[in-house]
Amino acid sequence: MYLRTLTIGSFRRLKSVVLEFVPELNILVGPNNVGKTAMVEALRALLAGADDPYPRLNMDDLHIPAGGAASGEITFRYVFADLSLEDEADFANALKAGSDGAIEAHFGVTYGNPDKVGRLQARRWCGDHEDNLMTSGMLENLRSVYLPPLRDATLGLRPSRGSQLSRLVHLLADETGKISISEKLKKFDAEIKKYSPIASTNTAIANRHQAMLGPKLAQALDVGLSPNDFQRLAARLSILVQSMDIESNGLGYNNLIYMAVVLSELAKNENASYRSLIVEEPEAHLHPQLQAVLHRYLAKIDANAGEKPIQVFVTSHSPNFASIADLNSIACLVDAGTAIESFHPRKITFGKGRREKLERYLDVTRAELFFARRAIFVEGTAELLMVDLIAKKIGFDLREHGVSLISVEGLNFDCFLPLFGAAAIKIPVAVITDADP
Repeated sequence: MYLRTLTIGSFRRLKSVVLEFVPELNILVGPNNVGKTAMVEALRALLAGADDPYPRLNMDDLHIPAGGAASGEITFRYVFADLSLEDEADFANALKAGSDGAIEAHFGVTYGNPDKVGRLQARRWCGDHEDNLMTSGMLENLRSVYLPPLRDATLGLRPSRGSQLSRLVHLLADETGKISISEKLKKFDAEIKKYSPIASTNTAIANRHQAMLGPKLAQALDVGLSPNDFQRLAARLSILVQSMDIESNGLGYNNLIYMAVVLSELAKNENASYRSLIVEEPEAHLHPQLQAVLHRYLAKIDANAGEKPIQVFVTSHSPNFASIADLNSIACLVDAGTAIESFHPRKITFGKGRREKLERYLDVTRAELFFARRAIFVEGTAELLMVDLIAKKIGFDLREHGVSLISVEGLNFDCFLPLFGAAAIKIPVAVITDADP
């Protein structure tokens, strides 16, 4: 079961946008202020709740049309495909037949009816009608973890009762293991109390306490091991990195460790029909090599025995991430001038061999095209330098005008140009070439 389409209506800069996803890794790219965070909020409007609260929206989040005023409701619609028989049973009230005849699960979230302070009320529903409300069981079967931008992974890895590590330990422990650990902790607690440092400390505190309150009011004190059962131990466990405390480790590596814990907990959790990981800016604190390693893993998360598949959603400003991504996994948000639109490169029809050539040539520099407001394509390095110089000589800095200057290394325009046009990325594009055949 995976989320196939998300339709966003009247939300911030997005008047009406349809995003299509694949079952594994999905990478949403685009320039700043184009709606990537809005997509994340739309996902969380249905999938949050287990680890973080649902987004709270107000009148300021309503889309404002040109020359108009905010009105109406914010709507999010979700279509899940590839349902198993168990999924169909869990979401019986949400089932509909798709255009290909396959059974799909349809959900919606509507934000409307503002209160006195302008906060919009959320309704989560399923099927065809908004009065067919989702049950708590349905919501619990949609499991997701959200990693915000500039996240403090170190804080998320610190020992606590609700930490991801504590939850994973509980998830992987059976009753026999819990009882055995609790018994060993009690034995260890009794053993260390025999040693003089602990015994002397206990005697000193107990005597002082009794002298302070008297024999009638004094309480029975006992210095020993605090987490003397499995539950308390799980809340105290921490991860050591090469014999160092996790807080002494680098932010980038801690982000990767935190993702490993989160993904393990998601994959092992059998109490949900659907699992997803939502990551904003996975490139945070990671140098390019580690970005490539992380992307390679997220693109092919192998489900081991007893584990469930995980759908991953990533928003990124990094051309590193975009350049190494499979075109099938990329979705773009584009400012077409009058409205924000979506674009999916996998839906473009390329000439024979052109798609493969594009994937070979799409390095970090050329992947900038996914973030550009305008683009000029030239043949090679000489033209790259010359066009930039000529622009500056006549008083224009291409960077200041949001123009990306991209070399195709020869006459390979035919593999780049299908990405642009009325049915693709709607930005101004110029091709500068010479009279070579």
